[in-house]
Amino acid sequence: MNGNSKDFVNDNQSCDAVQEDVQMDRPANDNDDNDEGTFYVVENPSTILDDYVYNYLNTALYQRLAYIADCCPPLRLEILEHAVFVTSRAPFVYQFFHHRLAVEITNAKRLQYELPPLDTKRIKEQQEKSASTIARMENSLRFYEKTGVKACIYRIHNELAEHYMQIGNICNALKWFLKAQDYCVNAKQVISTNQNLINIAVFQQDWSRVLSYVTKTEQTPGFREELMKDEKIFTLLKCAAGVAQLSTKNFKAAAHSFLQTCWDCCEFSDIVSPGDVAIYGGLCALATFNRSELHYFVIINTNFREILEDEPPIREAILNFYQSRFPACKQLLDRMRGRLLLDIYLAPHVSTLYAKIRSRGLVQYCIPYVSVDIRRMAQTFDRTVPAIEEELVRLILDGQIEALIDSVNKVLYAKKKDPKKTALAKGLAVGKEHLRSAQMLVLRVAMLKSGIEVQSPVEQIEDMQVEK
Repeated sequence: MNGNSKDFVNDNQSCDAVQEDVQMDRPANDNDDNDEGTFYVVENPSTILDDYVYNYLNTALYQRLAYIADCCPPLRLEILEHAVFVTSRAPFVYQFFHHRLAVEITNAKRLQYELPPLDTKRIKEQQEKSASTIARMENSLRFYEKTGVKACIYRIHNELAEHYMQIGNICNALKWFLKAQDYCVNAKQVISTNQNLINIAVFQQDWSRVLSYVTKTEQTPGFREELMKDEKIFTLLKCAAGVAQLSTKNFKAAAHSFLQTCWDCCEFSDIVSPGDVAIYGGLCALATFNRSELHYFVIINTNFREILEDEPPIREAILNFYQSRFPACKQLLDRMRGRLLLDIYLAPHVSTLYAKIRSRGLVQYCIPYVSVDIRRMAQTFDRTVPAIEEELVRLILDGQIEALIDSVNKVLYAKKKDPKKTALAKGLAVGKEHLRSAQMLVLRVAMLKSGIEVQSPVEQIEDMQVEK
């Protein structure tokens, strides 16, 4: 293993037939604002470490620790020491982090730190214990395959996959979860298996597969009935979809996904914590929602408001932005920036999101005024006059601000709207909407007359109860 090893699985095992191994390197950089060699300096590192200790488990924890060790030299030694401590039950992962720690101590010439010896005895014990567990489960699997009991075969496949997940072998976990799909006997098992496959796809950062499995799960026969029995299914799917949409720069869709979650169910996610949901959803909402959307979908959203209680800074930033207190909002976001740059999923998009939030702020700042002093605006947003002027030009060209710039006097003048044209446009829009509603009503009546109607399972149950 070298310092930039890309997986936690056994070097002697091949995963080409299944999927790529879990990626341990920093994700491919899709944002020009973040250079691949950038290092981040974070204040209060002990707070960061405590958050990761208590909020994540197994592969999610290993990946996040490895990411911070890669991109933050001031925290690297502390992170690697902790990683060596928490990975004692996963031999391959333990060896990976121990090697990284040895390289760091040697390269940095940190003589005051003593490298803990590689616990070969524990590695051997864990490997033997793991091999014994796997052998026992495989024997049980062979027995149940002879008897043909699908429920038991599904259970053993699931247990094998979960065991491999615990020891950090994502490749074999994926293989057994895929096999378990063939032995699902009810909707609950199908949904559970798809959720496990979604988690692995997130760890491998295969975002198209994540979204595909989310859609497949939502279209599973019996999904609505299972959702009524277990509400956390919906939140877990929305968390996974939100992370995938965030990572593919579909920020508005990501915001809507995170805003549909609830606090009680976020605690069961293997991918993100409730605090992550608050930050991801809050930033994406600030970057893409207008003022009315921000009020309706975020501020008066009781479920998401509970999640925001876990992250007071992002809650205060949203309220300050909505109330047009832009300097206070900027200060809060600037304080959070270092921590956000250490998040494996959010870091590549921090600069883009912050730029979009600033642009939204500029648009909101200009709405009430006929003319705006650009110099004053630059002070408010802590930017230079040329930089703010350049950004205003871009917003005008994009059609987000209807205004003209007086470059000599540094004044922004709002374009005067023709009330007749505005009224005419509104009238046409209302007319089109009424026409569409009438057409849909006629179509529905025609379908009812022809007997072309499909009832949902819930409606069928209600009809049966009425008949009784």
